[in-house]
Amino acid sequence: MFKAFCRKQITVRLFSTKSKSALIFANGPEWSVSDLLPKQNEKLDYFQQDDVQKLSKQSGLLHDKKTVEEMAGSINQLLYFINHIKNINTKDVVPLERLSPNLYIDYKENEADQKPINSEHIDRERALSNSKTTIDSFFVVEK
Repeated sequence: MFKAFCRKQITVRLFSTKSKSALIFANGPEWSVSDLLPKQNEKLDYFQQDDVQKLSKQSGLLHDKKTVEEMAGSINQLLYFINHIKNINTKDVVPLERLSPNLYIDYKENEADQKPINSEHIDRERALSNSKTTIDSFFVVEK
């Protein structure tokens, strides 16, 4: 019973969508990492080299032409990836309650009428009688 409950919780967490078809594991990959990166011959015009030079000048940094080209290329790849992420349809995705989906904690409420674990009451004098050294009504703990 507990294993079935855990399996259900994990399945629901892994596919946290409202559609019933999401509870079925995928037969193959839906996307690839190469989909997130621009193609080799694809020209990206999100960020120009002039923009990199302008920002470098404003920040007080001097870069040679090769470094500016590399920075513009890196920034364009990042912006391509960000635009790809922004275009993902998340309409039917239910947010997760916590980051670790396998963790299930049952918090019990503290009730005033619950009995303590050890209901035996020990008075102060009896508790202090077990100590080697006491000062007034306190235990002395030696270093």
